[in-house]
Amino acid sequence: RLLLPRAVFGRYAGVRVSTSAPAVKAALVAACEVLFPAPALVSYGRPGTYQPDEIVAVMGQRTVNTRGAMSPARQREETVETVVVFSVYRPGDQSQQQDATERAYAMCDDLTEYLRTAPNEALGGACREARVTSHELVESAVTVPGDPSRVTGRTAEIEAVVTSTARV
Repeated sequence: RLLLPRAVFGRYAGVRVSTSAPAVKAALVAACEVLFPAPALVSYGRPGTYQPDEIVAVMGQRTVNTRGAMSPARQREETVETVVVFSVYRPGDQSQQQDATERAYAMCDDLTEYLRTAPNEALGGACREARVTSHELVESAVTVPGDPSRVTGRTAEIEAVVTSTARV
């Protein structure tokens, strides 16, 4: 069983903020680094120029706050949706598309199962619960720049949404 390292909150550990979003994003990156070691690339945000065959990018977030239980602290219930993109490239022709697609789904399933296993669903205390709530697959051919007739490989990208809840 994989456990999330406690030191996922970076230099802002212990600082009170009005949202759980930064802690959730940092915790998802730390979890993905454990789940998908090198040669896969795990990036906080959009990956740079290094493009290995497998990339996990923890991308944008959307938050919704609702009124929490009545208390002097006036806490709110927060829902954070974090986009995690699983991108897999396989060199070759259309026969490689199935392999790329199945690997992308396997990576998404690994994160889904990780978040289903206690105590991982709390992402090291960043939230009360996190889970994969939706995903979308996009498949494409990769071509030589400037010559779209020369296909060099196939990609599969799954954009998964991890929904987390917290009281802030």
